[in-house]
Amino acid sequence: MAEGRRGPGGLEEACRYALGLLARRPRTRRELETKLASRGYPETVVADVLARCIEAGYIDDRRFAEAWVEECCRSRPRGSRRLRVELRRRGVAPELVEAALRALIPEEREVELATFVVERRLQGRMAGAHEGTAADDLPRRLWGLLRRRGFGPGASKEALRRVLGPREDLAGVDEWDGQVDNQSDERLEFSKG
Repeated sequence: MAEGRRGPGGLEEACRYALGLLARRPRTRRELETKLASRGYPETVVADVLARCIEAGYIDDRRFAEAWVEECCRSRPRGSRRLRVELRRRGVAPELVEAALRALIPEEREVELATFVVERRLQGRMAGAHEGTAADDLPRRLWGLLRRRGFGPGASKEALRRVLGPREDLAGVDEWDGQVDNQSDERLEFSKG
């Protein structure tokens, strides 16, 4: 059993533990602080370890936010609303979150990401992944998917128009927003993926 779990550990032990965590994956300041505190290290030791990690450049919330946004755009695209929630949950300061989103997901890129999500979902549909879905219900389902993934109404509308073309049923998309948006905010807050 680690010393930190039995009682207050020393600074060197806490540093080794922190470096081990950071070697596995980048972490925010708050994530590392929480891990150290949960191990039972005294506040003074935790503060010292954090200061050393920040000074050495091992913790940089700005860099973490930018890397998180880029990786999320590559691996499983989601909109800025969802990314904002995810980064805030990890303890990144609001101004750093907003700076990363402004720099890495301008409006046009968010539309491109939303378009990619719709196209990928439709490819799955063509392969039989959505059998039984009425064609009339498709735009509403895609709208819900985009909103749950954190895309704003403007990006969602434009993505649907780009992929589905001009359709009469897209004229009612503004009405869907109120129906889906409240659910989306709840799902954004509590979903992890």
